Amino acid sequence: MTDVESKIAQAKDTELEVPIYLRGTEKRLGALRAIGREHSRDAETSRLLTEWRNANQSAFASRFEATVSRTQSWLISQVVDDPHRLVFLVFGISPTPIGHLGIVAGRTQSGWAVELDSVLRGEQGAAPGLMSSSVETLHQWIAQALGCTSITLRVLASNVLGIRFYRRLGYDFVRAVPVRWVTHGGTTRLEPCRRERAIDEYVTMERGLV
Repeated sequence: MTDVESKIAQAKDTELEVPIYLRGTEKRLGALRAIGREHSRDAETSRLLTEWRNANQSAFASRFEATVSRTQSWLISQVVDDPHRLVFLVFGISPTPIGHLGIVAGRTQSGWAVELDSVLRGEQGAAPGLMSSSVETLHQWIAQALGCTSITLRVLASNVLGIRFYRRLGYDFVRAVPVRWVTHGGTTRLEPCRRERAIDEYVTMERGLV
């Protein structure tokens, strides 16, 4: 196990809590709490995540009707048991989370690359500004705990508000890949395609962390 994998595993095992502060101040806005095995077994967490996913299908690259059992399976197999993935619940002053965000780490020839992933505000209108502060807090944790110097993300070109949100957080355009919807079984997902067949583009954005 590498140092990056060890830090991700430790965060899950301890269900790490990272305080969220208003930028440049000591005012605490809430906390990020890593999803570990305990959270993956919590029925209320699975219910919330299922509700959020079904209400925000346009934010995902795959579309299907989520169920609590399917969400629980995803939390265990794709989050807790994945050594390269870490997802945090976002809490404000309320004991109920308002969204989630996370990272996926991958090996490269020069070390480790980290992608911002699973960014979703589930509770609309709650705690304005908390999601942007949460992303900035995650940036700091990645730089300090994992030693990464940059981070990327992917967002649909049609998600104008999302691109504007990430630009405000310092992300710059890298490339765009044409995509189209393809259905396999009961799931519809975006897959790369020739530009003339595309219905959208997956935009990669990047920013430094130092």
